[in-house]
Amino acid sequence: MNPILYAPKETDFSALGLGMLPDCITCQVTEERNGPYELEMQYPVDGAHYGEITTDSLIKAKPNETAELQLFRVYHISKPINGVVTINAEHISYRLSHVPVSPFSAGSCVGALAGLVSNSAVEHPFSVWTDISSTAYFKASFPASFRSLLAGSEGSVLDIYGGEFEWDNYTIKLHAHRGRDNGVTILYGKNLIDVKQEESISDVVTGIYPYWADSDGNMADLPEKTIVVESGYAYPRVVPVDFSQDFDAQPTTEQLRAAADEYMKNPSIGKPSVNITVDFVQLWQTAGYEDIAGLERVVLCDTVSVRFSRLGVDAKAKVIKTVYDCLANRYSKIELGEAKATIADTIVRQQAEIEKAQDTSFLEQAISAATAAITGASGGYVVLNPSEHPQEILIMDTPDINTAVNVWRWNSGGLGHSSTGYNGSYSTAMTRYGEIVADKVTAGTLNGSIIRAGRIQAPNNANVYFDLDAGELACTQMVSEYGGRRFDLFLGDLNMGDGNKYGLTLSVSNLPMMKIVPDYASDSVDMRFASGQSVRFWQQGIFIDSGSETVFGVRGDSVDIVPMINMGTGTGMDASVIGIWPDGSLEPAIVSNKPTWIGWKTVDGNLNATAIFKGSEISFFAPLNMNGHSITNQSDVRLKDNIQPADVDAVALINAIDLKSFDWLETGAHQRMGVIAQQVAEVAPELVDVGEDGVYSIKPLEFIPYLIRAVQQLSGGMEAARKVEYSDPYSKAEKTAFIQQIQNKRKKQKGVAEDANIKNR
Repeated sequence: MNPILYAPKETDFSALGLGMLPDCITCQVTEERNGPYELEMQYPVDGAHYGEITTDSLIKAKPNETAELQLFRVYHISKPINGVVTINAEHISYRLSHVPVSPFSAGSCVGALAGLVSNSAVEHPFSVWTDISSTAYFKASFPASFRSLLAGSEGSVLDIYGGEFEWDNYTIKLHAHRGRDNGVTILYGKNLIDVKQEESISDVVTGIYPYWADSDGNMADLPEKTIVVESGYAYPRVVPVDFSQDFDAQPTTEQLRAAADEYMKNPSIGKPSVNITVDFVQLWQTAGYEDIAGLERVVLCDTVSVRFSRLGVDAKAKVIKTVYDCLANRYSKIELGEAKATIADTIVRQQAEIEKAQDTSFLEQAISAATAAITGASGGYVVLNPSEHPQEILIMDTPDINTAVNVWRWNSGGLGHSSTGYNGSYSTAMTRYGEIVADKVTAGTLNGSIIRAGRIQAPNNANVYFDLDAGELACTQMVSEYGGRRFDLFLGDLNMGDGNKYGLTLSVSNLPMMKIVPDYASDSVDMRFASGQSVRFWQQGIFIDSGSETVFGVRGDSVDIVPMINMGTGTGMDASVIGIWPDGSLEPAIVSNKPTWIGWKTVDGNLNATAIFKGSEISFFAPLNMNGHSITNQSDVRLKDNIQPADVDAVALINAIDLKSFDWLETGAHQRMGVIAQQVAEVAPELVDVGEDGVYSIKPLEFIPYLIRAVQQLSGGMEAARKVEYSDPYSKAEKTAFIQQIQNKRKKQKGVAEDANIKNR
């Protein structure tokens, strides 16, 4: 059908406007599932209406086989090339991008869509419709465009409620499922010409950074910052996610973490997307195949089967993109994606439909949706078939049986509806034998002697179900008769007889593997394993026992601080303890009465430590890079006594040190100049240290006073003029008190570390 041109401000589209465009060279409409919806036309500069086509002009064209003519607004006209221009136009619904909406909130999909209309800041002709009955909290916190709140942004209607959009001129329809599975099969040797599979990880997300923020600049996030799932990717793929619309006030850490955990349940997290582009003969568009039109026709969002054994392709996939030739009245391209089965041994992205808890009953919602659907119907054609001596009543979207797509058929066999034509599949039906066939049945009360079901599932949570075929039960809560105690996320056998305690036993083949036992007296919970190990969680911390001793623990003296991590055996102070005291009364410390090494072991088990902590001493066995920071040495006068002028001949001492060049045996590196520690020990033994392993080392900080003295000696007569004499202002009693203060502080640190011993908690 030829497109029709209208002036930019035209409002009456029942006439031909500025005229039809029979002289256009090409005209095609491309529509993607919940994506772009555009028209592209090539038009000659000598065409009858070339001078009337401007940006903002309206073009009315047929977008697919079943829809009514749709309006497209011109937004770009290319420069003439060889006497031809390319005209790009977007669907009239894009006009909503320039319709601002005031802030509002809603509790359901119906309410959210209605709120977009009622809170629009400018007048417009658009209306909304949906068959999605689920409820969830929607909030537009700031003024935003109508279309962005519909889709394309976090927290949009599509983001919260899911679904599939149908843009019908000035009516915006959000279907729970726009398409159907009509049983159409694209098969090699039948109608399949070519198939191409593409996998992409560009949009893969394996983790999120959840946060909350308000208009005043306040922000809240998690202490751990991110939540990441295990994946096979080379590096985490983390994106920030704003949960501001989920909370009216700043959430607690637990509330934010719970919201983030729920978000991460999306099955598409960590999964690549797989698209299949299929080139196939659309038999319903081929002469001689008109009789199978209702059986083979596919439209956007329909689900079809694709089989090509040579490539290992056997999958169900959804139609995600169509390109329709408006002049030839046929599809020129159909693209399939979001496959629901394994395709050539790849992982497939699946659409996640996460619905929130419902505020109204299903019956109320179903009645509302049915009322909206029936009262909003645009009519149809009532046909008696055959016209003479009719045997059935038909209600169709066209008067012709051969072209009708949506058909209600009522005869002596029953009443049914087909969305695939007169001879199609009747997926909604009531037969004369008392059978009711439907995708969804909603009732206030359902009575029956026997209810047969394969799977009973919660309407708003796919993870809560009772699979009668497999004998599987999945739930988030089990409530006991003992005071209404509740057990969350339980798997396995629930045993309630552990003395006076109640808990959970997880077993495999009747072999207890783990037991969870709450101790209500101490407000703690033990996780005990078959190996004898246990993990105890309580208000003050977390401890892990190997069966006979504690091997790891975290203890907090208040809700906000974690002052101690015990890394030892748990017996006395044989443990190495890392202490953290954030209250300011104590300094951080590493407490141990045994050498504590930082480093690693070689394959043969030999120690290759980078550093060893020995009481107040730290020994390094690798180059020490301070990264611009300094090394300090205590030199406080309050720590010294019997202070006298130095009488060391530093120049003579320095001259007595024999400088050598040498090679290092371990590395083979050559050093042009250095000292021999044993030779320095003969000259000045106070400048040399001998380690526990017998290795001689130089004390570089001890060299500094000698170097200063040597410079003073070499300065000659300038020494007296430049030297500043210092007299000790502190008494012996003041010094003793100062040293006692330091010792008390160290003793207190050690006492806290000993108190952190888990066995004595």
